[in-house]
Amino acid sequence: MKLTKAEKETIINFNEEEDFADIYTSNSHLKNRLAEIYKDNPESCQLESKDVYGFVRYRIDKNLISVRKPWSMESRQKAKERMLSAGVTPPRRNA
Repeated sequence: MKLTKAEKETIINFNEEEDFADIYTSNSHLKNRLAEIYKDNPESCQLESKDVYGFVRYRIDKNLISVRKPWSMESRQKAKERMLSAGVTPPRRNA
């Protein structure tokens, strides 16, 4: 059974008392990032389960979760100019 994109969700759950968060996801990029953290820092990230639909559940230190403000257009342009002057080629994005 193949899941639709709408069915491939990510759930991040934590509370104010505990020092960890549970992440349940089928997002390939996030699964790869979590697997890297698990491999390099097993004390901060534990693989709890995998299921037949491609979902994984990790328990990670809550301080690894962050929410950031988006960059302003001015900051983006400055960063782009710095990268181009350093010879860095921007990645191609899928349309």
